[in-house]
Amino acid sequence: MTMVQFLFYVMSFMALASALFVAATKNLVRSIFMFFITLLALAGLYVLAMADFVAITQVVIYVGGDPGVDPVCIHAFGKRKFELHRHAAK
Repeated sequence: MTMVQFLFYVMSFMALASALFVAATKNLVRSIFMFFITLLALAGLYVLAMADFVAITQVVIYVGGDPGVDPVCIHAFGKRKFELHRHAAK
């Protein structure tokens, strides 16, 4: 097995495992963190496929622009979800 094949398997596993974790978890903060891992693993796969421009574009646009949107999502949806569960428990 060559180094490229090994890196392909490692990054593929990272991308699939973190994407499944994003879909399965209910914790929004952990989901966002694992979403970053998914995007970075996909960028690594693009580099292995000799698509450097696509990898750089993905990292700059998605991973670089996402931290500006995520706090808004946490503020908008996380607090409301907590309040709904708290009122339902009473």
